[in-house]
Amino acid sequence: MFVNFGGKIKNLTINGSVTALAADAELPALASNGARGAIACYSTCGTDVVFENIVNNAPIAAIGNLASDDCAGGILGKFEADGSVKFINCENNGVITGMNQVGGILGYAKKGTSITFENCINNGEIKETADSTYCAGILCRSDAELTTFTGCINNGYITGYSNIGGIIGHTTASSAIITACQNNGEIATTTDEASSAYAGGIIGYGSGDIENCLENSAAQDF
Repeated sequence: MFVNFGGKIKNLTINGSVTALAADAELPALASNGARGAIACYSTCGTDVVFENIVNNAPIAAIGNLASDDCAGGILGKFEADGSVKFINCENNGVITGMNQVGGILGYAKKGTSITFENCINNGEIKETADSTYCAGILCRSDAELTTFTGCINNGYITGYSNIGGIIGHTTASSAIITACQNNGEIATTTDEASSAYAGGIIGYGSGDIENCLENSAAQDF
C-alpha cells in the first residue's frame, strides 16, 4: 500500500499478492531500499507509528538481486524512523519469502528505536531463498533500544540459514522482553554448521527476559 509509511493505521485486511524485484523499473524507490511489506515497505518518518487490527493474507516475495540489508515482513518490511512502532492485534497468513531478514510481522528494526508487539500471530510459512541469515515468525531482526513482545504466537513453518526463531530470529536490543508468547511451528535451519545455526523456538540468537512462554516444536536441521 505504501512505500514509506509514518502514521497510524487500523482495521484493515490485505488480500492478493506482493511480488517485488530490486531491478523492477516500475518501483525505483524500492530498488534503492529493498524492504518489502504488505502495508508498507519501510518506515523512516513518524515518531509514533501504529499498526492495529491488521490482517495480511497476501503472499510476499522479495526476490531478485537484492542487497544484503534487504528484508521482508508480513506487515512492515523495515522500521528506521527515530521513534517507536507498535503492532497491536496484527496477523499474518501469507507466505513470506525473501533473501535476508524475513519476518511474519516485521523484517528489521534499527538501533535506537522502540518496538512493541501485542497479541500478534503468524500463521504463514516464513522462508529464505538463499544462504543468508535471520528468519522469524514475528520479528526477524532487532537492533532496537527496546523490543517487547506480549501474547504473541507463531504457528508457521520457519526455515532459513541461521538466526531463526519462532518469535524473534536475532536481537542485539539493549532490552528484549518476551512475555506469554508461544511457538507451535517447526523451526528448521539449512546450514550444516551447527556452531552458527542459532535456531530456537522463541529466540534464535540473542538474550532477553523471557517469562511464561511456551515452545511446542523442536528446532532441527534439514
